[in-house]
Amino acid sequence: MGIFESLKRTFNVGGCAITIIPATETIRQGEMVAGKVDLRGGGYTQEARSLRIALVEFWTESRGSGKNRRTVTVAREAATETLASPFTMTVGQDVSLPFSLAVPLDARLSEPGKPQGWRLTVEMDVPGAVDPSGSLGLRVEPAEALLELAKLWSEVLRWPEVPAKRSWDRSERTTCFRFTPPAELTCEFDFLDLACKPLGADWHAALSFDLQEKGFLDRLKAVINIDKAKSGLRIPAAALSGDQATRAACAKELVGIMQGIVANRG
Repeated sequence: MGIFESLKRTFNVGGCAITIIPATETIRQGEMVAGKVDLRGGGYTQEARSLRIALVEFWTESRGSGKNRRTVTVAREAATETLASPFTMTVGQDVSLPFSLAVPLDARLSEPGKPQGWRLTVEMDVPGAVDPSGSLGLRVEPAEALLELAKLWSEVLRWPEVPAKRSWDRSERTTCFRFTPPAELTCEFDFLDLACKPLGADWHAALSFDLQEKGFLDRLKAVINIDKAKSGLRIPAAALSGDQATRAACAKELVGIMQGIVANRG
């Protein structure tokens, strides 16, 4: 083998090509992302220790201070699967391997325009050479149960959701929704923020009502950002999966929380 051929193999020039093909590129929290990884052998045989796929969460952080302050991208593997180990790819060989990985129920949401989210990465471990690899971005959206919760709130209290305000809070790993009050309650509330996270088999919802300023004290509270009425409750999974009795009991509790806040304001 000549020097040029040796360098080609070391740097994977003309080596194995990797393509990730998911069943869908949009996944909900708590679902499985499944699909296949297609391999096509290059111009020479490659011996590999393993082929591994990972579901990777990534985001940016600011580190350092002053002139040394910089933004770095941080990545964390949430799930992995070894697809083959060990194996050989011959010249022009085609191989297709299925995969299935679980997206966490409290997974961060993909937010367009922000350098954070999820991707699938595949690496073929080839001794003594640059590892062939592939990567594909994924879009993660709220869990189906949380969409049912947003629907319940809108139906029972007639507070419409603002889909553009859906977000994810990293500190609490909560999925957040915003609702606006109906016309008859705009004198009491500006909006409601609902932050949700898994609680065993159920969900915990933290409610933060942004209150309208009715007087000098209310305006002062708004200036120092304490013009909020907060509450929380456990949402049974059954209430979000078709159990009408549990759904009705949950709706009654939501109504009671709102009525209590209005009554306490006088």
